[in-house]
Amino acid sequence: MKKTFEENDAGFQYIIDKKGQAAYNIHNQLMIEKIKAAKTLTECTGLMYEWLTFFRSGHIGIERLTNETDISQMSNETNVHETWEVDISEFEKYISTKQEADYEGIWEITGYKIGIKKDGENYIGFIIESSINTWKPCMVKMKIEQNDDKLKSTFYKRDHSPVESGEPELIGKNYLQINQFF
Repeated sequence: MKKTFEENDAGFQYIIDKKGQAAYNIHNQLMIEKIKAAKTLTECTGLMYEWLTFFRSGHIGIERLTNETDISQMSNETNVHETWEVDISEFEKYISTKQEADYEGIWEITGYKIGIKKDGENYIGFIIESSINTWKPCMVKMKIEQNDDKLKSTFYKRDHSPVESGEPELIGKNYLQINQFF
């Protein structure tokens, strides 16, 4: 992946010029150590994505090519194939009547259309549509949970690995930031 990226990414040299060759060398060494310690394909895939974030955090990704056996194994490894029972058409009707902008809504990120619905003090983000074959409607894609007097968020990446962070940020009426995800 490293060699292919170095030889083919249009922005590769720009980032090297901007951050410096020394920073890139250190990043590579740290990532090689992490990858050597990885015990599962899912963990390794997440680390490969982490390597890519040296260059940019959006408009780039990595996805394992899987077959049905691998998908069920991935589910057993990560235990994140949680689903949330929701009537998506009823949810879409409900959202169309909302007057105030808050976390509840229909949000889009590359490859996904996600519904977020309040559930008690917490919010559940679930798949409405996905172009990623391992994500199906009603699967839990993210959570925003009340933790004492603060909110904590968990966003499940493409490989189903969780990314936990602090309180999500609502930016205007049309953008929601959870960690590095918009």
